[in-house]
Amino acid sequence: MCSSDLAAPLYADAVRLDPQFAGAWARLTVARSQLFFNGIDPQTNTAGAVKDAADRAMSLKPALGESWLAQGVYQYRVLRDFPLALKSYEEALRRLPNNAFVLEQIAHLERRLNQPDVAIKHYQAAAEIDPRNIGILLTLADTFQSSRRFDEARAVLGHVLEIAPSNETALVATANTFQAEGRLKE
Repeated sequence: MCSSDLAAPLYADAVRLDPQFAGAWARLTVARSQLFFNGIDPQTNTAGAVKDAADRAMSLKPALGESWLAQGVYQYRVLRDFPLALKSYEEALRRLPNNAFVLEQIAHLERRLNQPDVAIKHYQAAAEIDPRNIGILLTLADTFQSSRRFDEARAVLGHVLEIAPSNETALVATANTFQAEGRLKE
C-alpha cells in the first residue's frame, strides 16, 4: 500500500463532511491522480474523479496555491498535457514558494520533458526545503545517474544512507553507479 492509498479515502471523507474545504479537494486530487497514474483502483480513481476534485478545489479557492497544484497534477498525470501542467505548477510555486512538493512535481515534469539539468535544480531546491525527504533525494540521485553524473549521485545516496542506513534502494542505486562506470569491485 502506498501513502495515496491511505490518504485518498481520508480526503474523500473530509470533502464529504465539508464540501467547501478547497485544501482537501486539492489533496484528494493529488492522491487520486497518483492512484490513477499507477492504475490503482481504477473504478474509484478515474480521470473524471481526478478532474472533478481539481475543478472543485479551483472553483472554491482559485487563489490557493494548492488549487493550482491540483490542476497541475491533473494536467500532468491524467491529460498528459505537459506544457499546461508546467504553467499550473509555476503558478502554484508562485503562491507556495517554499513548498518542496511543488518543486518536486515541477522536477518530475522536467525529467519527462528531457530537461535533466533544470530538473536537478528543482530537486535540489526541494531537498533544501525538505532535507530528510528520501523520495526527493532518491529521485535526485537517479537524475544525476541518468545524466552520468555518478559522483554527485553517490553523494546524494550517501546522504540518504546517513538518514536511513539500511535503505535498500539507496544501496542498490549506489552499486548501480559503480557498475555504470565499470567499477565492479567497488
